[in-house]
Amino acid sequence: MFSPQGTPYARKALRSCSPDGYIALLTGFEFSFLLATFNSVFAYSDVLFGISQNKDCDMQFCLYSIDDFCSTTEREKVKFDYIYEDTVREVGAPSGCRARRVGDMRTGYQQLQNEILDNILT
Repeated sequence: MFSPQGTPYARKALRSCSPDGYIALLTGFEFSFLLATFNSVFAYSDVLFGISQNKDCDMQFCLYSIDDFCSTTEREKVKFDYIYEDTVREVGAPSGCRARRVGDMRTGYQQLQNEILDNILT
């Protein structure tokens, strides 16, 4: 008889649903790296959202703020080395599925960050 709990995929899924699995996920490299990437962008986007929702702002100021947000987001790409090294220092080097899929982990995470920032800008 087939037992789904015996498959490696099922064991991994059950392990990740446990409290220890959630803690491992939240303290892992990928989560910490993405948190650092989004944290810096969301700090600026929150301000931009507030400006765009303010009915008293003139159109020129709104357009300037949007341009400033786009420039700031582009500059975030340059901070990749800092974010990557800081994350490695905090939680250790990346491992797991993404690391095996991309080969060179640093390049893979840099591509991921660039794709995230490019998607925010479009």
